[in-house]
Amino acid sequence: MKTEALSGGQLPRRFELYAHGFRWTGDSLGDRREIDPGQVEICRRFLSACKPSKKAGVGSYGLKHVVERWASEYVSNGACIQAAIDLGLPVVPQFRGYSLFQALAGGSDSRFRDERPLNAYIGVSRGSVAHTAAGKAGG
Repeated sequence: MKTEALSGGQLPRRFELYAHGFRWTGDSLGDRREIDPGQVEICRRFLSACKPSKKAGVGSYGLKHVVERWASEYVSNGACIQAAIDLGLPVVPQFRGYSLFQALAGGSDSRFRDERPLNAYIGVSRGSVAHTAAGKAGG
């Protein structure tokens, strides 16, 4: 499913963003824990040190783990996505790639029968992520 990039600090009405990532507006499934503003600030500091990219190609879930190692502190997937949106970086919702396989395998968990956004691709250079990660938080 092709989705346009999100930016400018706002989500289209069809998306909601929580600590674990994207949800369709009105979707009753999933954790609805709010995003911690302190975690967003940590992610903002990290992403501000990275080189922006026009193409959203770095996955938010992997990026969140890089930020956690850099900051020596937990940050949520949603905090990483929100920071990218706040900074005006390209953000493209990423749909669960295993949904179709789970459904075809006869999985009983209905959460995997439909495509649901969760993670995102974020527009930062992979090389700059690695370079920033090599530095210390706040330094």
